[in-house]
Amino acid sequence: MPIRRYTMGPGSLTLGAGTPLELNAQVTNARIEWAESTTNVDPIPVLSGEEVGAESSTSYTATLAGNLIQDITAAGVVEYTWTNRGEEVPFTFVPNTAAGREITGVCRVGPITLGGDVRDKTPRSDFAWPCTTDPALGAA
Repeated sequence: MPIRRYTMGPGSLTLGAGTPLELNAQVTNARIEWAESTTNVDPIPVLSGEEVGAESSTSYTATLAGNLIQDITAAGVVEYTWTNRGEEVPFTFVPNTAAGREITGVCRVGPITLGGDVRDKTPRSDFAWPCTTDPALGAA
């Protein structure tokens, strides 16, 4: 089987509904990160000598994460994340337009950092917004 791969970009990332905030020109990297959490419950002995069996459950959570160039204009990403902090907003992430795939979901926006090192002529911010629904990978 041949190697199958894609390159990041050109693509898009938008936040919000109606007239979404387009972050395409600001994003330097973006990704969906998954985390696994497993809970184990030990067996429970009861008076009769029997035991309630051990249990294990696993859950998964996703985060929309990455890095972007700060934009402090009135309609920019800094103002958007500060104004909408804590809000659950829909997002659409297209890693590569030509690949014809997109990830959609809902994330809880957190305010991004403003400012940075004076030697850095282009201040950037990392972001990690927890997904409140499972992201869906589908056709663009």
